[in-house]
Amino acid sequence: MDERVWTDRPIAVREVLDLGAAQITRCAIESAVLVSGNLDAARKAISPDAPVVGLIGQTDDAPHIIQIARDRALFIAPVKKVKPGWNAKGFAVSEASNLYTSLDITGLGARMVLAQGTGVDLDTPSRSAAVMFGGHIALLVRYREGYRLLVETFWVTYYTSFFKRLNAEA
Repeated sequence: MDERVWTDRPIAVREVLDLGAAQITRCAIESAVLVSGNLDAARKAISPDAPVVGLIGQTDDAPHIIQIARDRALFIAPVKKVKPGWNAKGFAVSEASNLYTSLDITGLGARMVLAQGTGVDLDTPSRSAAVMFGGHIALLVRYREGYRLLVETFWVTYYTSFFKRLNAEA
């Protein structure tokens, strides 16, 4: 077998992967920055009113901040433009709009799909949204009536295959 021949293609933006009881939709992240360092100072400078969410924290399309670690967060739809690089207030900013891809998981079987990829307790919040999912680090938050799994964009084909395998095994 030629390992360069993919059996699956990544799901496209706005494409829905129907798993029966759950649906997975790939959504684009229009604007995001990754911040490391003093997150309080960064929040005041970039998105002062944006809520900070961790594992299973509730989000929508408004600006919000996804906590990754004590000193690292992903600012989604930041309100103010900030120049990438080091900021004198104690934080660094990196453009991250294409770093993560959002896979929105909805439907009655959403929790079952998530249980196949992670052992995290979906009823116990955590300050950090970072989880191991399907063998890789991802960010997991609640989004509207379902869940939003943010995966590094280069893993989208892997996750497409992962979810299709779940559907085939059901």
